[in-house]
Amino acid sequence: MAAFAATQPPEQTPASGTLDLSFTGADLPQPPFPPATSLYPSPWVKLIAAIAALAAIALGLDNLRLRNQLTVATQASEAIARNSTPNPLIPSLASILQRPKSRLVALQNADASLSGTLLFTPGQWQEVVVAFGNLPPLPPDQVYRMWLEMANGEVLPCGEFQPDATGQVFLKLTPPKTPQKGVKATGIFVTIDARQAPLQPTANRLLSGTI
Repeated sequence: MAAFAATQPPEQTPASGTLDLSFTGADLPQPPFPPATSLYPSPWVKLIAAIAALAAIALGLDNLRLRNQLTVATQASEAIARNSTPNPLIPSLASILQRPKSRLVALQNADASLSGTLLFTPGQWQEVVVAFGNLPPLPPDQVYRMWLEMANGEVLPCGEFQPDATGQVFLKLTPPKTPQKGVKATGIFVTIDARQAPLQPTANRLLSGTI
């Protein structure tokens, strides 16, 4: 019996024509490429997606304005994607989007060939984020200016800007003067002015929107 217990079964040798499936970790071939990176979108992609979602919620009953806003949101995301460095607007976007009362307002011209978007929080006009698409280039002595229209008839400057070579604008504006407390903003519009012109709105409104 003891002799039987000590006896080990003979090692099996693969028969001719069969495949030996035994292997060790050392037998595994090493991949010729580095590990794949995460496919999750970067933070700025999520923020732009949030802007588009806000547009869909705020303007779901108005297809024309919805299309305009979603178009500009897409243009804004593409503008950021073209930059290899982090966009400095990301903290501002994140800050505004985290506020429960954040709003997105669409601007357009008379024939809807130009459109824009304003992201802001009512009562907190210290910073607003704007995006425009297909704006015509201006000569060096002219600028686009954005204006805030108040319920009491007052018009406040929000800032001025120039589009890039493709007509795109995506930036943060800091109005030099904030509205009086308790006075509601009713509209927003954009004009073309001489760079040295005083901060007084002209009668020619290129784009406008209702708040």
